[in-house]
Amino acid sequence: MSRFEFTDPDGDRLTVHPADTDHGPVVVHRIHGQRNGEPLDLAVFVPLAMLEEVIAGQRSAARAPGSVAFPAPRAAAEQPPDVPRRFHLLRHHDVSGVSGTGIVAHGVLWPDGTASVRWTGERPSTVTWDRISDAEAVHGHGGATEIVWLDPA
Repeated sequence: MSRFEFTDPDGDRLTVHPADTDHGPVVVHRIHGQRNGEPLDLAVFVPLAMLEEVIAGQRSAARAPGSVAFPAPRAAAEQPPDVPRRFHLLRHHDVSGVSGTGIVAHGVLWPDGTASVRWTGERPSTVTWDRISDAEAVHGHGGATEIVWLDPA
């Protein structure tokens, strides 16, 4: 079972993992930390069919005027190329049960650091990300999907 974990600068932790419930398959977002010195342990069960909508809503809220965003620092290996650089997403394990395994998307890392991802399958779509690390954080599923570079760095 794949699991994603994130720890914020205060030490609060978010763990995300798939689960089967009486209401069907869900993704569980569990928050562990402290609020006003008291232990905090919350769980939110998101139906798989709603997961992309929840992520889009979180992204929209973070970009809203007046919001405070904490963008990840750009790693040295993630510095934008001088020319577009092609890649594909290779999915080893389909956590969501939607896109299958193998090559599930093709992409380009652009010289300005943005990345375009074109999904394959019955419902193809194209998404542009501000940073490739954002695409990997959302679609990598803790190593279940990897970025395979087709062009040299």
